[in-house]
Amino acid sequence: MIDDIQLMNILNQMLSYCKNEDWAGYDPFDGLNSLMMRNSPLFYLSICRLFWIQLFKRNPVNLRPMFLVPKGRNPKGIALFASGFLRLYKVTGNSKYLLEAKKLLKWLNENYSKGYAGFAWGYNFPWQSRNDYKKAFLPTIVTTSFVAMSFLDGYKITENKEYLDVALSSVEFVLKNLNIYNANDTIAFSYGPADFARVYNATALGSAFLARLYFYTREERYLQMAKKAMNYVVKHQNNDGSWYYGASRKQKWIDNFHTGYNLISLKKYEEYIGNLSFHENLMNGYEFYKKELFTKEGYPKYYHNSFYPIDIHSCAVSILVFLEFGDIERAEKVLNWTIEKMWNKEGYFNYQITRFYKNTIPYMRWSQAWMFYAMTAYLSKTKSRGQRA
Repeated sequence: MIDDIQLMNILNQMLSYCKNEDWAGYDPFDGLNSLMMRNSPLFYLSICRLFWIQLFKRNPVNLRPMFLVPKGRNPKGIALFASGFLRLYKVTGNSKYLLEAKKLLKWLNENYSKGYAGFAWGYNFPWQSRNDYKKAFLPTIVTTSFVAMSFLDGYKITENKEYLDVALSSVEFVLKNLNIYNANDTIAFSYGPADFARVYNATALGSAFLARLYFYTREERYLQMAKKAMNYVVKHQNNDGSWYYGASRKQKWIDNFHTGYNLISLKKYEEYIGNLSFHENLMNGYEFYKKELFTKEGYPKYYHNSFYPIDIHSCAVSILVFLEFGDIERAEKVLNWTIEKMWNKEGYFNYQITRFYKNTIPYMRWSQAWMFYAMTAYLSKTKSRGQRA
């Protein structure tokens, strides 16, 4: 079991690595940032774009330098770092962490996607999924929700109204620029402004964001939209407590971290709204999560029916889910196992372990930002329960 000193040592090593990289790095899905690919006619064929992304994502050899993929700052990753620094400041009282958070929030404030109803953010690379293509920096509800939540974290700590104003601006993007599916007493948000996809964790994240804005502002329209959005999410929960990724026929898989997003969002919704009407759905989902998305030893699986690949993102979200439900023992078990299996002595977390090989590429958003966010959440939760000096 890792002790306090060891954990802080790992945290500081990772921060040193990330700061030396100026919080910029590679991403599992950034292959289309290749200057060689973007100047090729193959770039305009969706099947070629999808193949190219998967080639870079699955390859344990980092092809990015060879194919001229630049390192970059990812707004979602920057938001996770900012929120983590705010937690560290609250835990330690050390103002250097608050200063780092403010620097990152300032960068986010200056680097949003222009031309929308409010502040909005997207990934720093174009992305081809099974269903559609998204341009670089095309804002999405997922990235925007995470970034806006980091500004609300800043507002909670500093009471700087400018941070609240950014989040209030961001909700205008969600309500005015996304395609909103309406059905009876439910709504679902599209992933971005150019699609009509109904992805459950995206709508859940949007609902939690609206619920938190309601908590701070008591604005009734945020409450009503949050309720309808979460109603959509729980109405599409499977009988066993699970959720598929989305409504499309091509989205019928169940994985660890997207299920985790749903559970955390639903738990936060309950807290912000003060309403337990979906509590049975929440607990059914949590029971499925514990039973089907972990091995009998308590280690995170990637899919409900497959252990591999061991993925750092699943590890980080698992820690966060257990902390959210107050299960410190399970969170600690996953954290210790993750450090044992995934920590690289070069000062960062590895990406994946498959049946056949280990992928040690140090992705910035997917790996470092998420583990930083998870470890600071662990420190915050255990300190608040008196387990740390």
